[in-house]
Amino acid sequence: MAWATNLLAHRHQDLVEQFLDLRQALRNSQEHLARRQLRALAEQRCALVHTLTGKARQDAAAVGPPLSADMVSGLEETLPAAFAAPTPPGCSHKVG
Repeated sequence: MAWATNLLAHRHQDLVEQFLDLRQALRNSQEHLARRQLRALAEQRCALVHTLTGKARQDAAAVGPPLSADMVSGLEETLPAAFAAPTPPGCSHKVG
């Protein structure tokens, strides 16, 4: 599954940037308890995770064996968890 995530990062930097920006927007909304904004951002997160998972499936099939159902499930669990993961100090979230 790690190789599929790496493939996403290399082939879809724009989506990864969007993912990281959305993660920050969710954190800001949580800090300010902006419920309406949180709901809208949560919906965007679900859509983006779905898009990223679909891209990972397509990319994996294009360069090697397709992702198994277990790998797809793992990716669907890992991507949302990344929203909760803090960015290490001194680490820029820019890709590439």
